[in-house]
Order: sequence, then C-alpha cells, then structure tokens
Amino acid sequence: MKVVFLDVKSDKKIYRDYNGGYGTSFNAGRGFFARLLTGLRTNREYFPYIPYAYGATIMKENGHDVSISNSVDDADLVVMHGSMPNHSNELIALKNLKEKGIKVGMVGPFPAMKPELFGEAEFIIKGDVETVLGRIIDKRDIPKGLISSPVSNLDGLPYPDWDLFPIEKFSYEPIITKKPFTFILSSRGCTYGCNYCPYISESNLGSKYRMRSVENVMGELKYLKEKFNVKGAQFRDPMFTLIRKRTEELCNQIIKEKIDIELGCETRLDRVDENLLDLMYKAGFRVIKVGIESADLEVLRKSKRLPIALEHQEKMIRHCDKIGMKVVGFYVIGLENDTEETIKATLKYSKKLNTDFANFTIGTPIPGTEFYDAIKDRIKTENYDLYDNFHVIFDHPNLSEEKIMRYQQKALVGYYLRPRYFYKYFTKTFFT
Repeated sequence: MKVVFLDVKSDKKIYRDYNGGYGTSFNAGRGFFARLLTGLRTNREYFPYIPYAYGATIMKENGHDVSISNSVDDADLVVMHGSMPNHSNELIALKNLKEKGIKVGMVGPFPAMKPELFGEAEFIIKGDVETVLGRIIDKRDIPKGLISSPVSNLDGLPYPDWDLFPIEKFSYEPIITKKPFTFILSSRGCTYGCNYCPYISESNLGSKYRMRSVENVMGELKYLKEKFNVKGAQFRDPMFTLIRKRTEELCNQIIKEKIDIELGCETRLDRVDENLLDLMYKAGFRVIKVGIESADLEVLRKSKRLPIALEHQEKMIRHCDKIGMKVVGFYVIGLENDTEETIKATLKYSKKLNTDFANFTIGTPIPGTEFYDAIKDRIKTENYDLYDNFHVIFDHPNLSEEKIMRYQQKALVGYYLRPRYFYKYFTKTFFT
C-alpha cells in the first residue's frame, strides 16, 4: 500500500507535538518587539512529530510504501494528525482527500475527543497509534470508527526511522543548538493531576504512566549517534525524572558509554536536587524545561496542581545557573482562579527567577480535561483554531478578555526586554 503521513499546511506555525498532542502555536502580540520575538522563535524551530515517527516506521517495516508530505496526489491511505489550532485546514484537507476517493485515518487526541468533526475519516485512533497502524497489512485491514489499542510494552516498539523525515531541518535553536537534532520519547503519561493538563486528558489515556527500560533507551541513543550522527536531542517525556533510580541509571550508562549528545528534558523541579542535576549535566543534559505556572500557590492548588516549595524551586534554578544548565520556565496567565494581583505576582516572580527562557500561555480549557468539563458552560467559542493557548476561550470570573490578553503579551515582551535578562543570555551564550 502507498501510505502518506500528511503535514497539513497552516498560515501560522503549529507545534503539533506540544500541548499533549492537541497542538499549540506562539504569538507574543502585535507590537514591533512582540512580532520580532514571535519571528525569532518560530523561524528557528522545526520539530518532528513523534506519533508520525513511530507510525511511519512500523508501516514501513510492514512493507508499505511510506512517505511524509504536505500534499497528496495519490495514496491508498493517508494518516493525518488532527490539531486544534489548525483543525479548519485539516478538515478541508480531509474533505478534499475523500472527494478523491482516498481513505483517511486520523490520529491525535483532538479527533479522539471530537470525532463528530472528523466524521469523513475511515478511522480515528484514540491514544497510542502503533498497535492500530501495525495491524494494517493491506486495504482490507483498514479499520473503521474510533479505535483504542494502548501499547503495553514500549520496549517492543522499533526506533523511529528518521530517514523518512527531513532530519537535517530539525531545529531547537536557541535552546539546543547542536545538529542533527531530534526528539526522543522514553516514557508516556504522567502521575500528577493538574486539571488543565492535556497530557492526562481522557483522549491521552488519562494518567497511565509507562516507561521504556534503560537498556532500550540506551539502544536508541546509540542508534541515533551511529546512524544519523545526532548531536542534540530533547526527551519529550512529560515527566522525565519521575523515577529517580531510573534517571540515575540512564545517566550513568550514558557516561559509561560516552554518548556525546547534548540533551534536554522536561520535568518538575521537586523531582530533582543538586546531586541529580550534577549527574544529569555530566551525562550531557544542558536543558531542563519546567512548569512554574503561577507564583500563587493557592491558584495552583485550586487547579489541582501540586505546588512546589518556592525555596526549593528557586534553589534548583540557581543551581542550574551555577553548573551551566539552561532552564526553560512555563507560566500560565488566566488560570480559573487568577486575579490581577496573582498575575502581577507571577510576572514579578518570573523575572526574579530569570530563567534562560520563559513562555507565558493563556489558560485554555482543552477538551478531555477536568478543567474543560468544569467550565464548559462559560466557553465562548467552538472555533478550535483559537484554542492555541494565545486566545481567551472562556468567560473568566475575575478578569476580562482584554486584560488577560494584555497581561500575557506584557509578560512575554517584558520578560525578554530587560537588562538583567540580556546580561544573563549573552554571558551564558558567549562566555560559558
């Protein structure tokens, strides 16, 4: 069979692998510096989409003629990711493909939560894609309807075949500058319960946590180094250091095997300490991405996010600065219980932490999350193109849409246009 994994074009940069697979974008605002900041980020980043990587590899191994493309003239099956911020273009693409008589299968949590929008698709996969796509041997095996078949043994999956992708274009600058660059996924799921988090949404199999063995991850690192000469890689696990013993074992193996790859990961700051950070740095980790979210612990508690002790949080960031590890901090403006005072406190706190990079998104109710279910009567629009974390989607009890938008844009521009930030960025970039 001829199988195409389709990248649907958009008039804005879509990060499909982010926001739990629902997709997101980036928009710092309308002013000159805001537009400059938007361009500086979006023009330098080009990421792979992990479900395509695994799905395409498995279908290629099953003997199919597989390609990744942003257009389709002819195919037996098109596999298409459905996002929120690009869903209108994806629906047009779906309709056009069906008019050509081409069968389409949808992947991603958004189609799984809103299957009625993608009714023209032959099938929609809820959760893991590998098992379902791996069962398709010929046209008679193309399934129908909404299907869920979780992968129980992640070690049984093949390593992604990046020959199918333009790996030479992958870029994570300026966070990780070394190339060739790619993503790695060593675990899936999360055991925490933040009510707004898309990674634990119903369509992402809830909070079911699964991990690959250290041996299997090491095998992939060696494979990436030997076959693709990868020099930079970001672990896309939502909670990379959840199991400390596993993290230590992996780092020690990387050191022992002398795997020379610049690495990054995502985690919580209460899941690291100085000793673990030192070990991770020795193993090649140069970036850690962490959710700060809000400076107000009560706002976090009411969003069912387990707060991190501020003293520990600040201590870990200072230690990362000391050893030369970059920190990317994430903040959310307009959580349900935010007020002007809590947002102002968050903006002030972000500047105090002064992490190497920071992103400020708008609290967005994602279908399938507890947050969405709790406020669905106050949601203002079902234009999912606007569900990109940079628009106000619901009537906030304490803040107007205009104020939330203003604070979010002020946060982004104000964070980066500071002498203290410039000093840190340039000294760390050019003198370390």
